[in-house]
Amino acid sequence: MAAYSLVDSEFARSLIRRRARVVCRRPSDRDDLAQDLFLRLIRAQRRFDDRRSSAELFLFVVVERGIVQAVREYKRRHERIPIDPAAVPEDISTPRDDPIAIDLALDVAAVLAQLPAPLRAAAEQLKIHTKSASARNLRISRNTLNTRARDLRKAFERYRIRHS
Repeated sequence: MAAYSLVDSEFARSLIRRRARVVCRRPSDRDDLAQDLFLRLIRAQRRFDDRRSSAELFLFVVVERGIVQAVREYKRRHERIPIDPAAVPEDISTPRDDPIAIDLALDVAAVLAQLPAPLRAAAEQLKIHTKSASARNLRISRNTLNTRARDLRKAFERYRIRHS
């Protein structure tokens, strides 16, 4: 299949339109995504080798990877904004004289003080950021962050068992 016919094929147009319709709710977003996917396909077509795969498989992989990248970029732009505790009115925050809240805060501080530095840094990041943002800030993969989060849960469970 010639490089030009990859982009110009009815299969490519149909696949991109269908996938954009599934992923995006608003028509304007669909059009933007479809245009991005076509541009990605144009850039990727030079890598197509009909001896290694079919044109349909190549198109599908390029489109799916483009959608994954678009979703990641969307999530990155619409990330949660950490709330400044000082901006929260006192009447809706946890009362400072609540003995249960004070005990809990002391227990959390005790566990955090015993953690190795990488786990403590992960805990501090996860308090106010999403997992993706925390991994990015710590310059580690999300898998590594998930492992650290699992280790944090185990540390808190061990503390609860020892002090119950």
